[in-house]
Amino acid sequence: MNLPIRVASVQYATDLYDKTDNTERALELLDEAAHTADLVLLPETSFTGYWLGKDMAQFAEPVPGPMTALVSQIALTRNVVTCFSLAERDGDKMYNTAVLIGADGSLIGKHRKVHLFKADEEAGFTPGNDLEVFDTHLGKVGILVCYDAHHIESIRVLDLKGADIVLIPSVGLVCPPETLESTIHSWETVLRANAKYGRCHVVWANKTGRDGDLTAIGNSMILDPKGHILARGGMEEEVVRTEIIIQPKTPRPGRRPELYAPIIKT
Repeated sequence: MNLPIRVASVQYATDLYDKTDNTERALELLDEAAHTADLVLLPETSFTGYWLGKDMAQFAEPVPGPMTALVSQIALTRNVVTCFSLAERDGDKMYNTAVLIGADGSLIGKHRKVHLFKADEEAGFTPGNDLEVFDTHLGKVGILVCYDAHHIESIRVLDLKGADIVLIPSVGLVCPPETLESTIHSWETVLRANAKYGRCHVVWANKTGRDGDLTAIGNSMILDPKGHILARGGMEEEVVRTEIIIQPKTPRPGRRPELYAPIIKT
C-alpha cells in the first residue's frame, strides 16, 4: 500500500527588488512548511519580483549557486524534497528556472521554462527545450513553470513519461482587461485540466500581494489526478497543505498518435 505524502504549497508576496528581505521570508516559510511536509513548492521567481524587465539580469545566478545552497541546507535538515524558482545564468543566457532539491540536499534536476510569457520576453529569458520527469523517493516528479501549464501538450508529455506529481511554480497576475475573478477562474480551469489530462497530482504555488502595478491572485492549489481540488489558499500569505496518495499509472487506452500530427505543427 502506498503511504500518504505530505505536500505543502507556499504562497507569499515579494518586493520587486529587495532580494535580501524576500529571501529571508521565503526561507522562513520554507522551513515552517518543511516541519510537517515531505514535499514543498515555492512560487516562481521565489526570491525576487517577476515583472522586472531587463533588471531581472542583476538577480541571475548559476545553478547550482548561492540560492541552491541555501535551499539545499533546509531540504537536508528537514528531510524534505523542495522545488524553488529563480533567474538562472548560464554563460551569456538567462533562463526562468525551477530547481528540484532532494531530501538529502542534492540537486535532482531543473526545468527551464519552455513557454515564455510577455514578462519573460521583456526580461530577456531564453526558453528551455526539455520537458523532463525526475525520479525521487516520493515518486516521479515533473515540473512546469507558470505559462507552461497553459499549453496542455506539456502535461501530456509529462504523463507519457510517467509523472506522478507535477509541480507548477507561478506568478499568476491580474492582467487587464482581465479581472480578479476571471483570472482566478482561468487558473482553476487550467489546473483542473492539467491534473485531469496529465493523470497526476498537481501542486501549484502562486504569489500574493503586488508585483509592480499588478495583483498576484494567491489561491495556490493542490489537485488530485481527477482534477479535484484537495487544498486551496486565499489571497494572503499562507502554507497550503494536504496529503496525497500516488496510485500506479496504467497505459491510456484508445490513443491514436498517428492522428495527432497537427498539434505539433506551427
